[in-house]
Amino acid sequence: MNNPRLQSLRIPSGWNVKLNDFTEIDPNRIKEDDEEIWFNFKQDLLQVENKRSRIIVDLGWYPDFCSEGSFRLVIVRDYQWDEPIHSIQTSD
Repeated sequence: MNNPRLQSLRIPSGWNVKLNDFTEIDPNRIKEDDEEIWFNFKQDLLQVENKRSRIIVDLGWYPDFCSEGSFRLVIVRDYQWDEPIHSIQTSD
């Protein structure tokens, strides 16, 4: 799998995509020893920002490249990463 397709997203107006490496790969369908594909699962997958509301939505895979990892979605305001508005973690 050389260049996996990016996940299709619908981004509302007012939001800016700062980073998008979020692919369509389903982590539940990957073999544990398929290291090449696991390199697509990293802490920096997707980040969108709304400058007007000063909110950032950040998506990553933790720990990097690990078959036993999970997605983590964090919402922060004013770059207050230590005090997120909301955070959720899931493996799918």
